[in-house]
Amino acid sequence: SISIDNIKIAIESLPEKYKYVLMLFLIEGYDHQEISKILKIEVSTSISQLSRAKKKLKMLIVNR
Repeated sequence: SISIDNIKIAIESLPEKYKYVLMLFLIEGYDHQEISKILKIEVSTSISQLSRAKKKLKMLIVNR
C-alpha cells in the first residue's frame, strides 16, 4: 500500500520545476494560465511540466 508519507517523500524528490507546477495545480488548485503567470513560464511549459511531474511521481511511488 502507498502511504501519505511515501507520496510526500516522492513529491519532495521531484525536480523543483516539476514540484512547483504539481503543487500549484493539484494542491492549490490553480489552472495553467495562473501557474504561467505565477512562475513566469509559458502555459505550454506548465502543461508539459505537470505531465512530466505526474509520470515521474508515479515512477517514484511504484518503485518504493
